[in-house]
Amino acid sequence: MKEADKLIDKNVEDRIQDIINDIIDSDEYNRCLEIKKQMAQCRELNQLVEDIKKLQQQYIKTNNKSVKQELDDKQKKLEQIPIYCEYNRYLEKVNEKLEFIKGTFNDYFYQKLNQDITERKHES
Repeated sequence: MKEADKLIDKNVEDRIQDIINDIIDSDEYNRCLEIKKQMAQCRELNQLVEDIKKLQQQYIKTNNKSVKQELDDKQKKLEQIPIYCEYNRYLEKVNEKLEFIKGTFNDYFYQKLNQDITERKHES
């Protein structure tokens, strides 16, 4: 690998690390972590989540309407727990940031690749 390529790779790596640090340092991300720790201490919440996971698996296997109803009921109960709702709000904000970054990268690469293709066609 040429020295210039190593420098470019290092610059790209540094910029990506900057983006990761921006996410990790964000209030939304840190609030998610705090809330997740709090939720881990809530036995009722954890039991409800486990019940929902089991019911989801059972419903996928059986497609049973009574299982679906029980699943829906437990999901509604979960969505009424304030700390769970708060966690989901912050998690949604973090995921929006990640989607924005992903979209930005996709747009960048699409433009660069199409630019390279267009330039190569003109060179031919």
